[in-house]
Amino acid sequence: MAKNSIRDYDATSGNNTDVQSVDISEGCAASGINNALREIMTDLKNVSTGAVALETPAADQLNVDNIRIDGNTISSTDTNGNVTIDPAGTGNTVITSGNVGIGTSSISGGVQLHATGAVRLEGNFFGADGTAAGPSIRFWNAASGLYHPGSDALGFVASGSEKMRIDSSGNLLIGATAVSGPDGGNSLGLVLAGNGRFYTSTANGGNVFEFNVNGTGGVGSINVSTSGTSFNTSSDYRLKQGVEDMTGAIDRVKALAPKRFQFIADADRTVDGFLAHEAQAVVPEAVHGTHNEVDDDGNAVMQGIDQSKLVPLLTGALQEAIAKIETLETQRADLEARLTALENA
Repeated sequence: MAKNSIRDYDATSGNNTDVQSVDISEGCAASGINNALREIMTDLKNVSTGAVALETPAADQLNVDNIRIDGNTISSTDTNGNVTIDPAGTGNTVITSGNVGIGTSSISGGVQLHATGAVRLEGNFFGADGTAAGPSIRFWNAASGLYHPGSDALGFVASGSEKMRIDSSGNLLIGATAVSGPDGGNSLGLVLAGNGRFYTSTANGGNVFEFNVNGTGGVGSINVSTSGTSFNTSSDYRLKQGVEDMTGAIDRVKALAPKRFQFIADADRTVDGFLAHEAQAVVPEAVHGTHNEVDDDGNAVMQGIDQSKLVPLLTGALQEAIAKIETLETQRADLEARLTALENA
């Protein structure tokens, strides 16, 4: 077989009988050795011959296949101009010291990346699969066709879709890609898809957080003024139906069983309150969770109570008690008048 590249030669001398088809076998003509030496010198001088060629057309320059080393610059001579660094085929590229500049030669420190188009970092940033559909971070601008959500935005992508965004106004959107709904003239800071909106500043007071449930509208807010904070739940009459006056409030209040107790985690402090399951029997909407509930692993799922939900019942009972008191006062005044009349008779 003709030996056209240094890769074709092996350790068995009897196999190495030619150079570029020029006979150099034992007993060959002297002219064959001369021609073989010419071929070898040509290979060393001309990059266009042989699978592996070395060339020194200029000082301090070395060409190996499609890679050119010139001074402190590594470049590629292939049609794509790409340079792949893959030590030992492991896929790992290690820079042990110094700084890295991509798209720039002016490096002030660390890693600096300068690009006019889209920049995409994707792979094992938050996960282990390293595929295009896996966890990744993507950066883009308005001219990018890579993953285009809008101009001047920073997005975080997982499972092939955007999960978080920082938009051009500085808002952080989690599970959302756009700000929707009224903002009341306030400055947004955080949007949680379907759940809430946080405002970094307010116009002369206002909402700092708005609670939403899956696009059904606002269900509450945290509101501030120059002197205080209010925690609000939705209560507009336009949200309600079947409205009627409360009755029997005193009997229901009498069914409540207020207690004094210590929390196990704070055993030195005695507080007033309710046992959730007992209050749930009287005012179900005030209690969250199920009595004695456990999860699939047998761990307790604790109940909670919103004691503000007891206020309407307490108000109703107080009004009923006031009505009784007023009736008794009227009756007492009538009795006193009769008694006075009898004494003066």
